[in-house]
Amino acid sequence: MIEPERKRSVEELLTVTIIIIACFFAFTYFLTVVLGPAIFFFTQEGAATSVMYMYRLPVWLFAIISFYVPVMLPVGAVFLFLVGVFFLCLLAAWEFRESFHNVIRKVSSRPIREMFNNFLVAMPIITSMLLVAVVLIISLQSFVGLPTERLVTEPFPFREFFGLSLAVVIEEIGFRISPIGLFLIIYVFDAYVQNKIVLSRKDRLKLLFTALVYPDRAKKTVNMRTVGDCGIRSGISRGEWVMIFLTAFAWGLVHFLSGSWTVGKITSVFVDGLFFGLVYIAYGAYAPILLHWFFNYYSWVLFDESATIYYPYLLPISSLAVQMMFVVGIVGWIAFAIIGVKKLLNI
Repeated sequence: MIEPERKRSVEELLTVTIIIIACFFAFTYFLTVVLGPAIFFFTQEGAATSVMYMYRLPVWLFAIISFYVPVMLPVGAVFLFLVGVFFLCLLAAWEFRESFHNVIRKVSSRPIREMFNNFLVAMPIITSMLLVAVVLIISLQSFVGLPTERLVTEPFPFREFFGLSLAVVIEEIGFRISPIGLFLIIYVFDAYVQNKIVLSRKDRLKLLFTALVYPDRAKKTVNMRTVGDCGIRSGISRGEWVMIFLTAFAWGLVHFLSGSWTVGKITSVFVDGLFFGLVYIAYGAYAPILLHWFFNYYSWVLFDESATIYYPYLLPISSLAVQMMFVVGIVGWIAFAIIGVKKLLNI
């Protein structure tokens, strides 16, 4: 009787810990998405950047096609549009696959793994593990003489902030949503034909859209295995894994070939790309956008000196967030390793 009680106590402690972590970071996510426009429009340097114009819009499609569209758009308006996209993604993360509040409300009566039905619960753990992995990769590469350095830098912080925010949407469309999404559309409709599913024209159009933005639901519609029902191991097909790896490698390679980074950047971006592609298939199109947003937008608002100098009260929050990220990331990788070893040894 002692062992089951001890196990139950550990699970309860772990559950409470995950809830606290999820609630804290969810608060910081919504805080930074609001503070971004405040910094951008209501500071002298930010306001000066917002009234500038961009004269060409970069477009990436299918990981290999890139071009510029000649436009004349005010930077401030484009930035507001981007913030709107990020906010909608946060709302989607709150509501899908299962709502954040519903997961928290039912947590005491369900297995721990079901907490991760909601992406806002999973996101702090995923981003923390990614952060630790990237720091470790960069450190090891530097140790063997392969530094990861940025070759092209933006001297104006708020222009850099705008560029980072724009890159989130441009690159996720180019390296996740368009190539993996096209594969998923073909994959799902092939299953629709093979399984002889009967759908109206309206439902077929809905299936096409769903395959692009919410793959797991589209796969379930045509009686395919899904991550929600079968887990990552059985819910993601070999073809989907191939697309995740190919797009991650292409994304890493582009960072080097663009001339902006040294060759060491390929590895860390490749690892990021694996996680981004994985959450796209598991949760939907909003998930990789939010992971990318975390590294580009969220981190700039919460940790960059240009932002914290205007909002010094962010310093305690950012300090706590950094400490929690590294603790959660390290513990997450240790737990992942233990689970992996147990499965290999069939313990």
